[in-house]
Amino acid sequence: MVISAPTGSGKTVLFELCILRLLSKSISSEGRFIHVKGSLKTVSNFPQDSSTENYSHSNLYECIGLCSRKGKACRQIYIAPSKALVQEKVRDWNQKFGPWGIYCLELTGDNESYTPRNINEADIILTTPEKFDAVSRYGIESGGLSFFSDIALLLIDEVHLLNDPRGAVLEAIVSRIKIVSGNPKMKLNPLAQVRFLALSATIPNIEDL
Repeated sequence: MVISAPTGSGKTVLFELCILRLLSKSISSEGRFIHVKGSLKTVSNFPQDSSTENYSHSNLYECIGLCSRKGKACRQIYIAPSKALVQEKVRDWNQKFGPWGIYCLELTGDNESYTPRNINEADIILTTPEKFDAVSRYGIESGGLSFFSDIALLLIDEVHLLNDPRGAVLEAIVSRIKIVSGNPKMKLNPLAQVRFLALSATIPNIEDL
């Protein structure tokens, strides 16, 4: 879904409603929100040994799908063009979702202290196009792609930047997720039903979208 709305019209609320829709799967029959550690996260990691570098592109799907779960895992990815916007959303969403036990992880050049375990434990990953492209492109070498199959929602802010020189990176990310999600080997993972929401205050390049 692509939505264009003026600045200050509440576009961020649309992101939050999509997140809440996913989190609603943790509401019990009694109407209580139950967020048990591990129920929304990947349980087993991608194998990390010397043989990792021998995985070929043809079995990348098996590499991503090597995750056994207890319960239903789902993850949200928020992509913004600037680190400042990412950091603003991290502060805002930690304040809103943190009391519920939702873990938001900043994935930018300013935050290099994360590990594959941090990524696997995150419910919401907030990142820039360049950083997420690097993580999803080269993560297989460090055993950091097991989170990929849990992606259920991709939120793209300022999507009009597809017309920018940096737009090629964003386009590559979306294409990569769509290609992998369409593979039959992913049909039992949240990635197979991934939803895309792209927002912008102005979209002069609607043909690109």
